[in-house]
Amino acid sequence: MAMGPVWRLLLLVTCAYAQCRRFPAIREFDINSYLGRWYLQYKFSNEVSVPLSQCWSWSYYKDINSKLKVQTTYVNSLTNRVTNHQSRVWMKNPTEPSLLRYNLNYFLYNRNEDYQVIATDYANFTVEYQCSGTNVLNKRETVWLLTREQHPHPFTLERAFSALLQLGMDRVDLDREYQDCRPQNILNRFDGPTFLEWLVGRRTSRSDGPTFLEWLVGRRTSRSDGPTFLQWLTGGASDRIDRQMRGKSLSGFLAWMGL
Repeated sequence: MAMGPVWRLLLLVTCAYAQCRRFPAIREFDINSYLGRWYLQYKFSNEVSVPLSQCWSWSYYKDINSKLKVQTTYVNSLTNRVTNHQSRVWMKNPTEPSLLRYNLNYFLYNRNEDYQVIATDYANFTVEYQCSGTNVLNKRETVWLLTREQHPHPFTLERAFSALLQLGMDRVDLDREYQDCRPQNILNRFDGPTFLEWLVGRRTSRSDGPTFLEWLVGRRTSRSDGPTFLQWLTGGASDRIDRQMRGKSLSGFLAWMGL
């Protein structure tokens, strides 16, 4: 049975979508100029992910053995905790230096992933591309647009989008990435100890008064201006008992009590 025009069109669209995009390698790619920190500004991915991480950045560097590595950094949107992860990076082919491969080793997940720098001016922006799979069901495609500045000038983003346009990626639906994390400032908002610190008696530089345990057992500190719990409970009798007990043995205390 002959295939109708609608099915042919659907087949062509499906085959086109299943294929990864092909970009020419940057022959003059300079990895030394590429080193340093990049902040993720826009991202496209056809994979569904839970948005629990934000403020992504990665830093390319060379270790003491001149091995190329990348450190990815992100902030957990729930706990505000900063997480760093290091991976080894190397060129797949010296004649195509912008085609890179990195080792992803995370818990039980250990494999090599390929990606490509498709556009960069080294000083302001870069665009990285990753794609794998042979059909619609297993195709994984990701585009990252990064800048040197965490909050780039609009002109920088305009140049990056112009580069995407020249590469034929004007129809890629890029999502804006959050880059306003300030995890160090969140801790500074708390001037006193946390509830657990106060409850268990942990001393911190932020605690100006006695802890709960100090207040409960009547321990006097230079920071405690008010009465302790025992003083408040006995109406000050604990101070009188303390003065009478100083220097007395157990038998002396029993005699003082009339027992």
